Amino acid sequence: MVRQLLTESVLLALLGGLLGLIVPKIGVSVVLAMFTANLPRAENVGVNLPVLLFAVGISIAVGILFGLAPALKSSRTDVQGSLKAGARGSTRAHPRAQSALMIVQMALTLVLLVGAGLLLRTIRHLWNVNPDFNTQHVITFQIGLSPSLMKTASTVRIAYQQLLERIRQIPGVQAADFTNIVPLGGQDNGGPFWVGSRESTSMQDAPHALYFETGPEYLQTMEIPLLRGRSFTAADTSESEPVVVIDSVLAHTYFPGKDPVGQTITVAHWRTARVIGVVGHVRHWGLGDPGTYNPSQIYISFYQLSDAWVPRFARSLSVAVRTALDVAGIMPAIKNVTYGIAKDQPVYDIQTMDQVVSASMAAQRLPMTLLGVFSGLA
Repeated sequence: MVRQLLTESVLLALLGGLLGLIVPKIGVSVVLAMFTANLPRAENVGVNLPVLLFAVGISIAVGILFGLAPALKSSRTDVQGSLKAGARGSTRAHPRAQSALMIVQMALTLVLLVGAGLLLRTIRHLWNVNPDFNTQHVITFQIGLSPSLMKTASTVRIAYQQLLERIRQIPGVQAADFTNIVPLGGQDNGGPFWVGSRESTSMQDAPHALYFETGPEYLQTMEIPLLRGRSFTAADTSESEPVVVIDSVLAHTYFPGKDPVGQTITVAHWRTARVIGVVGHVRHWGLGDPGTYNPSQIYISFYQLSDAWVPRFARSLSVAVRTALDVAGIMPAIKNVTYGIAKDQPVYDIQTMDQVVSASMAAQRLPMTLLGVFSGLA
């Protein structure tokens, strides 16, 4: 009887272990497809031999443990007394151990459900966070400029000017311009800066800011609020006075009690520039961004970059288009305009700002999804 009960228990446990391996084998593929960009070392995630051996070992151990206890108890049962009790039609209450196990299972399942619910509430609150720019009706994409237009800094500047002028003329386009990094997109372009016209400390000790190299109409396209001064214009070129626009965090931190417009800032690897405007701080690292990493933000006109830097930044520029039309309605016209300048200019990485915002919450959505699945299975 003991052998039969152990055999049955181990077989059931092994079947459960087999099902437990099938679920992650399928689930890992789904998770990787949804969250690859936000999973560190995603290429190493999978069901491998150690996982298989662990599952088999756990299944055998569980089968023996939960089969041995009732088997031993059955071996000590008074068979004659049990038969008499059965003949009288009496029933016996479930053992206390079984009730305790059921209570523990329900409690652990409840913990998983509560955890998933709390993460769901966190994501719902994040959706209501204001990123300090208008994410609605904005499409972003990148363009690989033709090699014939990348020969000199001058041809690159002219190519983007002509391209954006044609895009702005498309019916339904309200505004358009480019930036080297898209807010909430996860790109980093930080560097040191100094208040004043010279480097007052070493680069290691200097404060850091996030640099946005943009076109003159980028701030209007993203509807980033201008709090003081002015934004860039087409007159801000490599031949004119270097100017920058700073965000409210940098203004309050390094120009307390005075007007930052007209002050000077020295940007590392570039030059000293005059502050012409102050804009609202944009949440760049996520809707839940605490602002502890590169909290200050500096906007630099792409057309004021030195010739040596233009080709380098041109390869990473993203175009932002504000339009009431959807992607399917506007992108064919944008592609026609792009191919009209040069046939060998691919348009890629097309996404709406709503998609960018959603992707920025992947760090919260992944554990919520996993906890929801685990609690549902439990």
